[in-house]
Amino acid sequence: MVDFAETFLGGGTSYQTPLTAAGELLEEEFDDTSRSRGDIVLITDDDCGVTAEWMRSWNERKRRLGFRVFGVAVGAPRAAAADSVLDALCDNLRSIEDLTDVHAAADLFRVI
Repeated sequence: MVDFAETFLGGGTSYQTPLTAAGELLEEEFDDTSRSRGDIVLITDDDCGVTAEWMRSWNERKRRLGFRVFGVAVGAPRAAAADSVLDALCDNLRSIEDLTDVHAAADLFRVI
């Protein structure tokens, strides 16, 4: 997990790549153990788009496996806007400007 967190993939924001990988992991677990209802946490500092085809596939996988997506937009108010792609992807979306704000951080951990 630490190796993953410390990996730099060259910059740029993509929701499709990490969410697809997370969905595949949850699907493997579902196939192996029939376990559903996992959680995914997506933390981002930018906004980006997704294709309509990917969104349809994502929503179907989410419905089938019953998982939730929590989003955290760090210093990116546009990414957390009510009409954003991130908002459409997440069941619960939070925006935080300052990670050193203990009250904001406490709210994140309380929800997630």
